Parts: sequence; C-alpha cells; structure tokens
Amino acid sequence: MPLIQNSASRLIEIIKILLNKPASRDEICFELDKKGWGVYKNTLSKYFKTLKDSGFEIKKEKGRFKIIKTPFKIALDENEQKGLEILNSAAYGLYSKKDYEKYVKIQNKILNISKLNTPLDKTIKINRYKIADELFDKIDKLNGYINLKEAEIKFLYKNKEIIFAPRELKYTKRGVHLAGVDIEEDREKELKVDFISSIKLNSFHGIKKSKMPNNTAFKIKGRLKKNYTLKENENAIYLNNEMIIINNGKNKEKLFSRLVKYGKLTEVLYPDNERKEFIKKLEELIEHYNSI
Repeated sequence: MPLIQNSASRLIEIIKILLNKPASRDEICFELDKKGWGVYKNTLSKYFKTLKDSGFEIKKEKGRFKIIKTPFKIALDENEQKGLEILNSAAYGLYSKKDYEKYVKIQNKILNISKLNTPLDKTIKINRYKIADELFDKIDKLNGYINLKEAEIKFLYKNKEIIFAPRELKYTKRGVHLAGVDIEEDREKELKVDFISSIKLNSFHGIKKSKMPNNTAFKIKGRLKKNYTLKENENAIYLNNEMIIINNGKNKEKLFSRLVKYGKLTEVLYPDNERKEFIKKLEELIEHYNSI
C-alpha cells in the first residue's frame, strides 16, 4: 500500500477510535496494530497535529485523548430532522441514561442538529411520556381482549396486518410481549407490543369472562425498586430504564393506601383520572393533618 494511502487509513482509524471513546496512546497503538498498521507512540503526535490542522479539536484528559469537535457535519433537511427526533425518543427508551448521553454526544459531533424545532432534551421528555401513554393504552386494550374467551383480534405489526388469538402478556426486561396464535400461519408467536398498532376485535366466539380490566401504572424508585415484591394482579415492565408496575386489581382504595406508605419512592403514572384521584387523596390527607 502506498505511504500516503496507508497514512490516510491510519488517520481515519484514529478518528473512529476517538469518536467511539477516549483512548490513551497505548490503546490507540494497540487498535492500529490489530489492523496491521504498526505505529510508534511518538508518531501519533504527527497524526494528532494533522487532525488539528484539518480542524479537529482534540483534548487530553487523564492520559486519554478525545475528539471534542470535528470540522465537518452532515446537514439534515426538515423531514430528516423529524426522523431524528423520533429516533432519539426511541433510543432514550432503549439505552441507559449513561449510554444515551454517549450516543447524543457522538451524534452532535457528526450531525448538524442545531435547526431542530425543539431542543433535544425537551423533545425527548415530551415523546418519552407520549410513548409511555401509548404503551399503557395498548396493554389495557390487549388485556381486555385476553379476558374474552376465544376472541380473535386484528392489528398491524410492523405495518403488516395480522389476525391473532391472544393468550397472555409477558413482561420482561426486554419489554412487553403478546403471546398467542397467528391465525393465518397457525402457529404460536410472541410479538413485542411496541410494534403493535390499530388493534381491533376481529371475531368473538366465546363468553365474556370479565369486564375490561382497569390497569393502574405506577413507577417505583430508589431502595423500593431493589426490594419490591410483586403483589397479586401485578406485573413489572421496564421503560426508559425505570421500573413500572402494572396493577389490574379491582380494589383501588387498598392500592392507594399502600402507595401512600411508599411516600416519595412511588408515582402514579396512568390512567390520568386515577393519578388525579391519588393526588386528591394526598391533598385531603395533608389537609386533615394540618387541621389537627
């Protein structure tokens, strides 16, 4: 390989290494050596100078180098910016806060996102709760159909129409999945609820076993999150790196009494009418103690 081409390949590899995470001279040399490009530590200074002369801003902290700024950014049109907002909202729910911050930092280095209609953090906060509400609505609806004997439902799954006999919802750290039978393919499936939309009753051959369940969703945190034991009629889901409990018990008074004991370690999220009812009960409780 010609010398100039070899040097260019090394420069590109160094950029990739430093955009991924801060690295020491030894770590950079080790990564280059894996590619078959042996580089002395002293030679790295020449590559750093070339990058700085080209407009890269490189900073050294605690013996490790990292790229602070790049001389180029990819400009996005309006539709691409909207798509980026949706992507960022989805990424916020998939990654831990620490990993998400790394993701945004790299994104800011290579994309021109200064023209987004709303700041990135505000966009995510809005979409984050919108996504949560949509998920709870779907869980409510699916639980209702599961409680119908021999019901078949129709929905879109990744934009493909499916007729499905729902059996149960499974709650895992990977998300909420609907288990049942794909009628057309005549086989058992587990489908991630996030990708299900436009849910409708397709046919109903049985007898109704119970009324549509009224789920209450509440978030728990801190020491309670580590030690919480699921009660009867409860399931846990993990959304945006938080633990959320879905309670479909009928006795809401008993549930609210229990949540009051948890104090600041819990928060009722859904549905909105029960959240308001819980707030009202708390206000009445405070008013009662203030009057004593």
